[in-house]
Amino acid sequence: EQRGNVSELGGSAGININNKIFLGGSLNIDFLRFEEANFYNETDPNNSIPYLRSYNYNTFLDVNGIGLNLKFGLILKPIEAIRLGVSYQTPTWYSINEFYAAEMDSYVEGRVGTNGAFKRVSSEYDYNYNTPQKFTTSLAFILGEQVAVNIDYKYINYSSAKYNGTTTNYYDA
Repeated sequence: EQRGNVSELGGSAGININNKIFLGGSLNIDFLRFEEANFYNETDPNNSIPYLRSYNYNTFLDVNGIGLNLKFGLILKPIEAIRLGVSYQTPTWYSINEFYAAEMDSYVEGRVGTNGAFKRVSSEYDYNYNTPQKFTTSLAFILGEQVAVNIDYKYINYSSAKYNGTTTNYYDA
Protein backbone atom coordinates (compact mmCIF):
# COMPACT_ATOMS: atom_id res chain seq x y z
CA GLU A 1 0.00 0.00 0.00
CA GLN A 2 1.38 3.40 -1.01
CA ARG A 3 0.14 6.92 -0.57
CA GLY A 4 1.67 10.34 -0.63
CA ASN A 5 1.58 13.85 -1.97
CA VAL A 6 3.48 17.06 -2.46
CA SER A 7 1.53 20.21 -1.69
CA GLU A 8 2.61 23.82 -1.99
CA LEU A 9 1.67 26.92 -0.01
CA GLY A 10 2.73 30.20 -1.54
CA GLY A 11 2.47 33.93 -1.34
CA SER A 12 2.76 35.98 -4.50
CA ALA A 13 2.77 39.53 -5.80
CA GLY A 14 2.56 41.09 -9.24
CA ILE A 15 2.62 44.42 -10.98
CA ASN A 16 1.08 45.69 -14.24
CA ILE A 17 2.96 48.49 -16.01
CA ASN A 18 0.77 50.30 -18.59
CA ASN A 19 -0.89 47.02 -19.67
CA LYS A 20 2.35 46.25 -21.56
CA ILE A 21 4.65 44.71 -18.93
CA PHE A 22 3.50 42.27 -16.27
CA LEU A 23 5.88 41.14 -13.51
CA GLY A 24 5.22 38.59 -10.80
CA GLY A 25 6.90 36.48 -8.20
CA SER A 26 6.15 34.09 -5.39
CA LEU A 27 7.71 32.53 -2.31
CA ASN A 28 6.55 28.93 -1.81
CA ILE A 29 6.77 26.25 0.87
CA ASP A 30 6.40 22.65 -0.30
CA PHE A 31 5.27 19.81 1.96
CA LEU A 32 6.27 16.26 1.00
CA ARG A 33 4.69 13.09 2.43
CA PHE A 34 5.00 9.46 1.35
CA GLU A 35 4.07 6.23 3.13
CA GLU A 36 4.48 2.64 2.02
CA ALA A 37 3.64 -0.61 3.79
CA ASN A 38 4.21 -4.11 2.42
CA PHE A 39 2.97 -7.31 4.03
CA TYR A 40 4.15 -10.76 2.94
CA ASN A 41 2.90 -14.07 4.31
CA GLU A 42 3.90 -17.60 3.41
CA THR A 43 2.20 -20.69 4.78
CA ASP A 44 2.88 -24.39 4.40
CA PRO A 45 -0.56 -26.01 4.63
CA ASN A 46 0.71 -29.33 3.21
CA ASN A 47 3.62 -29.65 5.67
CA SER A 48 6.12 -29.90 2.80
CA ILE A 49 8.75 -27.96 4.80
CA PRO A 50 9.48 -29.76 8.08
CA TYR A 51 8.35 -27.82 11.16
CA LEU A 52 7.61 -24.54 9.32
CA ARG A 53 3.97 -23.52 9.44
CA SER A 54 4.12 -19.86 8.38
CA TYR A 55 6.41 -16.92 7.83
CA ASN A 56 5.60 -13.19 7.88
CA TYR A 57 7.72 -10.34 6.58
CA ASN A 58 6.58 -6.70 6.71
CA THR A 59 8.25 -3.44 5.63
CA PHE A 60 7.32 0.16 6.37
CA LEU A 61 8.60 3.41 4.86
CA ASP A 62 7.62 6.88 6.08
CA VAL A 63 9.02 9.97 4.29
CA ASN A 64 8.39 13.57 5.38
CA GLY A 65 9.93 16.73 4.00
CA ILE A 66 9.62 20.47 3.73
CA GLY A 67 10.99 22.60 0.91
CA LEU A 68 11.31 26.21 -0.19
CA ASN A 69 11.40 27.78 -3.68
CA LEU A 70 10.95 31.08 -5.50
CA LYS A 71 9.18 31.71 -8.83
CA PHE A 72 9.48 34.78 -11.06
CA GLY A 73 7.73 35.67 -14.30
CA LEU A 74 7.58 38.41 -16.92
CA ILE A 75 5.04 38.91 -19.72
CA LEU A 76 5.50 41.53 -22.43
CA LYS A 77 2.62 42.65 -24.65
CA PRO A 78 4.28 44.57 -27.53
CA ILE A 79 1.00 44.68 -29.49
CA GLU A 80 -2.51 43.57 -28.55
CA ALA A 81 -2.28 40.23 -30.42
CA ILE A 82 1.13 39.03 -29.12
CA ARG A 83 2.41 38.02 -25.67
CA LEU A 84 6.03 37.14 -24.90
CA GLY A 85 6.79 35.48 -21.59
CA VAL A 86 9.68 34.18 -19.54
CA SER A 87 9.68 32.54 -16.14
CA TYR A 88 12.21 31.11 -13.72
CA GLN A 89 11.78 28.77 -10.78
CA THR A 90 14.62 28.26 -8.34
CA PRO A 91 15.43 24.76 -7.16
CA THR A 92 13.18 23.55 -4.37
CA TRP A 93 15.45 23.13 -1.37
CA TYR A 94 14.09 20.15 0.59
CA SER A 95 14.96 18.84 4.04
CA ILE A 96 13.74 15.22 4.23
CA ASN A 97 13.42 12.56 6.94
CA GLU A 98 12.96 8.88 6.08
CA PHE A 99 12.09 6.15 8.55
CA TYR A 100 12.28 2.53 7.41
CA ALA A 101 11.41 -0.59 9.40
CA ALA A 102 11.31 -4.29 8.58
CA GLU A 103 10.01 -7.06 10.77
CA MET A 104 9.59 -10.78 10.46
CA ASP A 105 8.40 -13.76 12.42
CA SER A 106 7.88 -17.45 11.85
CA TYR A 107 5.73 -20.15 13.35
CA VAL A 108 7.71 -23.36 13.75
CA GLU A 109 6.10 -26.50 15.09
CA GLY A 110 7.82 -28.23 18.00
CA ARG A 111 10.68 -25.73 18.24
CA VAL A 112 11.60 -23.23 20.88
CA GLY A 113 12.21 -19.82 19.37
CA THR A 114 10.41 -16.74 18.22
CA ASN A 115 7.04 -18.27 17.46
CA GLY A 116 4.79 -15.28 16.97
CA ALA A 117 7.40 -12.79 18.21
CA PHE A 118 8.44 -10.24 15.60
CA LYS A 119 12.10 -9.39 15.08
CA ARG A 120 12.22 -5.73 14.03
CA VAL A 121 15.04 -3.62 12.59
CA SER A 122 14.70 0.01 11.58
CA SER A 123 16.69 2.98 10.36
CA GLU A 124 16.19 6.71 10.16
CA TYR A 125 17.86 8.95 7.62
CA ASP A 126 17.93 12.74 7.30
CA TYR A 127 19.08 14.40 4.10
CA ASN A 128 18.76 17.46 1.88
CA TYR A 129 17.59 17.33 -1.73
CA ASN A 130 17.53 20.18 -4.24
CA THR A 131 15.36 19.81 -7.33
CA PRO A 132 16.60 21.32 -10.61
CA GLN A 133 15.82 24.90 -11.52
CA LYS A 134 13.36 25.54 -14.35
CA PHE A 135 13.29 28.08 -17.17
CA THR A 136 10.30 28.67 -19.45
CA THR A 137 9.80 30.90 -22.47
CA SER A 138 6.43 31.49 -24.06
CA LEU A 139 4.95 33.03 -27.19
CA ALA A 140 1.21 33.57 -27.51
CA PHE A 141 -0.95 34.85 -30.32
CA ILE A 142 -4.45 36.21 -29.68
CA LEU A 143 -6.67 35.72 -32.72
CA GLY A 144 -9.90 37.65 -32.46
CA GLU A 145 -11.79 37.41 -29.20
CA GLN A 146 -12.10 33.64 -28.90
CA VAL A 147 -8.86 32.00 -30.02
CA ALA A 148 -5.45 31.95 -28.34
CA VAL A 149 -2.48 29.94 -29.58
CA ASN A 150 0.42 29.42 -27.20
CA ILE A 151 3.88 27.91 -27.63
CA ASP A 152 6.02 27.14 -24.55
CA TYR A 153 9.57 25.91 -24.23
CA LYS A 154 10.65 24.61 -20.83
CA TYR A 155 14.24 23.81 -19.89
CA ILE A 156 15.05 21.64 -16.87
CA ASN A 157 18.57 20.32 -16.33
CA TYR A 158 17.95 17.23 -14.18
CA SER A 159 21.68 16.67 -13.71
CA SER A 160 21.73 19.82 -11.53
CA ALA A 161 19.63 18.12 -8.83
CA LYS A 162 21.65 17.77 -5.63
CA TYR A 163 21.54 15.27 -2.79
CA ASN A 164 23.36 15.61 0.54
CA GLY A 165 23.00 12.99 3.26
CA THR A 166 23.36 14.25 6.79
CA THR A 167 22.58 11.65 9.48
CA THR A 168 21.75 7.97 9.67
CA ASN A 169 20.55 6.00 12.69
CA TYR A 170 20.02 2.24 12.83
CA TYR A 171 17.93 0.48 15.44
CA ASP A 172 17.78 -3.24 16.23
CA ALA A 173 14.91 -4.16 18.50
